[in-house]
Amino acid sequence: MQACLLRPFIRKRHWEALGFSCLGDYASERLGLRKRTVEEDARVAAAMENVPMIRDALLSRSIHWTHARLLATVATQQTAAAWLALAQSRTTRELEKLVKLGDAALSAATSAAARSEATGDAAISEVAADPAPSNATGDTVGTGDDVRQTATGVHQADADDADAMIPWSVTCSRRGRQLFRQTREMASRVAGAHLPAWAAMEAIAAEAMAAVPPGTRASAVPLSHVRSRAQTEEAIRAAFEQRHGTADGFSWLERPAGCIREARTDPLLRDLDDCDAFELDARLRLTRRAAQQCDSKLGDLLRKLSDTDHFKALGFATIDIYVRSRLGISRSKAKALVRLDRQASSTSPALGNAYRDGEISTLAATTLLPVLGGEHDEAWLDRARNFTHRSLVAQVGWALDRMDDPQSSRQQPPPPADLDVIADGLARVDRDDVQMRAQLDARPLPRTAHVGAKIAFDAPRSVAELIEDAIEAYRQPGERRWQAFERIVARAFLTWTTLPKHRDPIFARDSYRCSVPGCTRRAHLEDHHLRFRSHGGSNVRSNRTAVCYWHHRLAIHERHIRASGCAPDQIRWELGCRGRSRPLICTVGDRYVYR
Repeated sequence: MQACLLRPFIRKRHWEALGFSCLGDYASERLGLRKRTVEEDARVAAAMENVPMIRDALLSRSIHWTHARLLATVATQQTAAAWLALAQSRTTRELEKLVKLGDAALSAATSAAARSEATGDAAISEVAADPAPSNATGDTVGTGDDVRQTATGVHQADADDADAMIPWSVTCSRRGRQLFRQTREMASRVAGAHLPAWAAMEAIAAEAMAAVPPGTRASAVPLSHVRSRAQTEEAIRAAFEQRHGTADGFSWLERPAGCIREARTDPLLRDLDDCDAFELDARLRLTRRAAQQCDSKLGDLLRKLSDTDHFKALGFATIDIYVRSRLGISRSKAKALVRLDRQASSTSPALGNAYRDGEISTLAATTLLPVLGGEHDEAWLDRARNFTHRSLVAQVGWALDRMDDPQSSRQQPPPPADLDVIADGLARVDRDDVQMRAQLDARPLPRTAHVGAKIAFDAPRSVAELIEDAIEAYRQPGERRWQAFERIVARAFLTWTTLPKHRDPIFARDSYRCSVPGCTRRAHLEDHHLRFRSHGGSNVRSNRTAVCYWHHRLAIHERHIRASGCAPDQIRWELGCRGRSRPLICTVGDRYVYR
């Protein structure tokens, strides 16, 4: 349903008419979804538009969403029937292998099925078990070396892939973790875009290594021994299969029963090509509201299943294999739902109520998890209801910084509504402390510092090795790993904070990002006059704000967005303007007036 609605929305770039510069910003602010999720849904929807047989099978529930995502990469109108037959007769893991090998695997599997039918042999799974079927000349077809986005939603690769995503972590002091957050903000400014943790750490390590003389560089031990997530799951699967003969469910396990498509969903899919941006937005939000109610119940069931290991009694080696094979959802989504339900049921019932009732989105709920569980829960939920997601992320980051202060409480209330949390976080960094940490030949940091703050993320293997090389290069004799880590972070922070400032002070005041609500762009900023100079607007700073090129040239001046008021935090923004009708969204700063 969601994918079918997203297809015309993305094809016609309707988010622009609603006042958003990119699909990711629209997805997070209006749907509570990540950009990657929306783009993947749109990719599958485009494939189903070209191959209607996949869409019909999905809507009739003869295949689930994981199957559709896999088949969308390889099926054509000529081969769709054969691929659907394989999807209905193979496990998800076997189908993943066949899809990875492509049409050669399809031909081999079809031939094997024909031979099996002719001989009465039910065992036709040899093609899926063979990672490289051969063609008529005996040459191996498909190397399996390519890395692709699989149905799990997680970046996976073969076991021998040199740049698979692997877990990386360091346990450091709380001040070190605080400094890392602020340095990540500086890395995003330098890059001109919001960076995930691993990309920010790559920039930090590269910046630190640039200051190390070439002759003194030391290389860390290669991380070839560290398993990627896919390799870890494969090892668990193999061990489970050796004991039980299967890892994808026992043979007696019935396939999930098909469902008849409910008639009430039909109106949402009618006349999609005739819908404008506002109608499609309304339908998408209605769909997300219904899906979120289902997800809240699904999270409760998944938590109980995971806690009791009942999935093993069904013949599944891991909960990840179970959710892919039986539910057709990704590991990351299942994990997020379990975490959300666990915290809502144990420490924050108010979160569960707000989430189930659709008052806050899934994305907002997961953003709040680190700061909930105390007396300030209602205040935080109020922020999630009334502020943009971009602002909520910044406010949670501010609270986490305060929680890492040794003198502060472990539970933090939201910051004052009018506080510039990004500027406040950078201003609170102790530069003398950072200077001390950044020196290459400095004495080891005091061992009395409280060490118990963990930084963890998945990173490409090459990036993780670059980080370890930088740590080894900065590590002094007798020094702990975490001390060298904090040294390279401090080095990058000092370098980036001493770069020449932009000559326009408005950019620094607005934290070097577009001030339009929900916009995450940091590059190609322009100085916009709230009251146009052609209409008599002055050049005072309260009449000027930083906006990205797209919002300035193509949204504000094309009248998709209206801005008035006083900068920086009393600007009234109206997004999705359409003649005399009420705008789609209205905010003052990042606080919603309505949406």
